[in-house]
Amino acid sequence: MIQFLFPIILGYLFGCIQTSYLIGKFKFGVDVKNQGSKNAGASNSVLLFGWKFGVFVGFIDMLKAYVPMVIIFSMYSSDSFFLASLAGGGAILGHIFPFFMNFNGGKGMSCYFGMLMGFDFLFGVTVFIIGGLLVMLTNYVAASTISVLITVPFILYFVCDVSNLNLIISISFFSCIIFIKHIENIRKIYKGTETTFWSVMKK
Repeated sequence: MIQFLFPIILGYLFGCIQTSYLIGKFKFGVDVKNQGSKNAGASNSVLLFGWKFGVFVGFIDMLKAYVPMVIIFSMYSSDSFFLASLAGGGAILGHIFPFFMNFNGGKGMSCYFGMLMGFDFLFGVTVFIIGGLLVMLTNYVAASTISVLITVPFILYFVCDVSNLNLIISISFFSCIIFIKHIENIRKIYKGTETTFWSVMKK
């Protein structure tokens, strides 16, 4: 049991490092949970502080999942993919549900990309680039996010031939959590009230 709990706790503690919240509070004197989209993540950082800070936040948030996975691989073995997925998933949980912010953080997508890079760096970067292209094509971050979350488990199983069922289930589970966090964004897209990507980038 400890073997499974340790990666989750390790990842969770990394995930609780709320980059956008800390930058907002100490750099700009702003609480990101009360401004913009009220989300402690890279997208809201772009909206509130500009794309340079948003990119920085996204990069650190990816590292929050990537680093604990590297630690798990080094502690156990290079083929401990399921344990590593628990570390990456723990980071996602920490980002979404940080204990010091009343369990109300970001939405976890940057950590998700970091988790994919932790498994296979090239694969993770490729998915990240495709996700970025989808954002530019659809004009909505949430639309790209949902597309990635739905397709990645299938790609891993059917295209990449990942036969570790526990790993697929683990990734699918954390994908579902992030998906649920984006339901409100999908509703806003349907209503035409969701902030578009290009409207933010042109500021």
